[in-house]
Amino acid sequence: MQGELIKAEKVGDALKIIAVVQDMPPVLDKVLQLAGKEVEIIVKEPREKRSLDANAYFWLIVGKIADKLRASKEEIYFKLLKDYGQSVTITVRKGCDISKAGFKYYEVLKDGLINGKEFTAYRVFIGSSQYDTKQMSVLIDGAVQEAKELGIDVELEDFIDLMA
Repeated sequence: MQGELIKAEKVGDALKIIAVVQDMPPVLDKVLQLAGKEVEIIVKEPREKRSLDANAYFWLIVGKIADKLRASKEEIYFKLLKDYGQSVTITVRKGCDISKAGFKYYEVLKDGLINGKEFTAYRVFIGSSQYDTKQMSVLIDGAVQEAKELGIDVELEDFIDLMA
């Protein structure tokens, strides 16, 4: 949910918030259902999301690299995520299948003991669909560099001509 925070003030132990919310009809129904219930509110500044053109350009490069290396796009995508993408480290009980929790791109960092229980630490890579413009730019720059090292032409102007 996005909107504009108009005013926030402390009233005793509570916080009074006045905001203008965008996309009101679906939000209004949800807010009305939550009236009188305890809720969690997260307030943060919105990020500029990556553009669909940037995504298309990235996948064009991934495809060209995959063709050159005779690899799948998924293999190249995962390599680029490892080298230039965003990731987090998570620790779970040894034997847990983190792919069942929705994690698709990950690698095992190490196994260990915490309070006498066996755990595995994973580096989980965030998919590019979750990237903002800056994060996507880093990923694209890395892909362009990899392509150039392989002698692949990935000029942005050529891509723009394809899109026209």
